[in-house]
Amino acid sequence: MNMGKRAHERAQIVAQGRFRNARGQGGQVSFSDISEQGCRFLDPSRLLNPGDKVTVWIQQVGPFEAQVQWRERGEVGVKFNQALYGPVFDHLKTELARENSRV
Repeated sequence: MNMGKRAHERAQIVAQGRFRNARGQGGQVSFSDISEQGCRFLDPSRLLNPGDKVTVWIQQVGPFEAQVQWRERGEVGVKFNQALYGPVFDHLKTELARENSRV
């Protein structure tokens, strides 16, 4: 996984959410960053592997259809099938930054 230079802005956030794979399995997860193109989150269930199709909800926002791109040390990175609409991404960044500043 090359997390060096990114083509799109990434918001370093902490957020709760959930996922569901194509088999209907899923659970609660903690997101650690998000961009218009995808996101990264902890997957303690170990249900997800590269290539898997997944649906994610960040906080109460979603569903977002995506595909797992990588898995490393309990984290997965997913790419959204359709990039987040700019105002949706901006809303998530603003709300999550506000919540993170309260922590």
